[in-house]
Amino acid sequence: MVEMVMSFTHEVFNERLKTIEESQGQQQVQINGYKLLMKDIRLNALECDLLPMSEKIIEILVDENLSLLISQPVLNEYVSKIIPTFKCEQGMHLAHFILDKISHRISSFEELATSTYLYLSESYEKKRNFKQAVHMLVSIPLESGLKIFTLDYKLKMYIKIINHYLEDNNLPQAALYLNRASILQNLTDNKYLQTCYKAYYARLLDVRHSFIQAAYIYVELSHATNLTEDERITSVRSALSCTIISSPGVKRSELLQKLFKDNRSQKWLSYSILKKMHLCHMIQPDEIEEIKKILLKHHLKIITEYKTPLFSEAIIEHNIISISKLYKNIRIQSLGDLLKIDRYKAEKVAGKMISEECMEGSIDQIDGFIYFRYNMPQCERHTNALIYNG
Repeated sequence: MVEMVMSFTHEVFNERLKTIEESQGQQQVQINGYKLLMKDIRLNALECDLLPMSEKIIEILVDENLSLLISQPVLNEYVSKIIPTFKCEQGMHLAHFILDKISHRISSFEELATSTYLYLSESYEKKRNFKQAVHMLVSIPLESGLKIFTLDYKLKMYIKIINHYLEDNNLPQAALYLNRASILQNLTDNKYLQTCYKAYYARLLDVRHSFIQAAYIYVELSHATNLTEDERITSVRSALSCTIISSPGVKRSELLQKLFKDNRSQKWLSYSILKKMHLCHMIQPDEIEEIKKILLKHHLKIITEYKTPLFSEAIIEHNIISISKLYKNIRIQSLGDLLKIDRYKAEKVAGKMISEECMEGSIDQIDGFIYFRYNMPQCERHTNALIYNG
């Protein structure tokens, strides 16, 4: 025999509301009544009635004439347990509806507002709408509200906010929250949160083109015992990518030595190429393609002031340093031939490296010669000449 389920009509809904209201003075009865009614709406109401009925009961619960001792626990459970069971768009609609209705009484519903902001942030994150996701998170009064959040909770939230700002390419705001997080990460005993902070610090340095600084942190993260093996291996790749596209210098050489000695680097690059990078030997065209495959996607999008990919220029600079170790001087045309670029670009790149003190030397434009005075370069790449080609 098939059990018949009574249709959850508006008449049934209104009758249930009337019964709850008639139990005024019986606080727990009303709480249980509202909770059960909201659950029944979700499970049994027709699709066309879901939102109208839900909105009506929300309006009743946020009314100033209803005791907060009743409305707070009912709405808190509604947001935490029932709204997530709705279809995404319906759940988000009701969450925004709640925030709108409590906007003038936000201090009375602080816990509710916080859980609603979190739900909406997660929903927007799933849609990869990081601008709205982070807007929800920063609306939570972590510092100014009545509720006191733990240090670790605030640090965890700041880290998530940093992530969303980075995903939205909002670097100033990411830096602002990184500074806030830096204070807390010095105070916490939670090693994992400290590691997460370092990872996002490295990411921010990376997207700001401070590649050497980022690479050093990625190397450190590659040995972090509280990360998974896959996360450590990924950190090795990030360190390699940042180091490869950085300009010649002592720190770059130190990093290449560390990475060359780390056997995990061979997961990303062959031993022969790692050795060439480490010893500053010439990189050949067929090897360039192998290197290019392991670079992070955003590194491949960076364009120099000369309208060429940063990666290509980094390899040219690497090869010029290699040549400078073999020759005291060379014709500009011959340098271009060795680099497989025209003489004008060879002269321009070499001139920039000399002016930025990435190598010592001089250019005789009349005779068409470059004179090298090889000494281990001391500089890092000047980042203000770069633009991001998103």
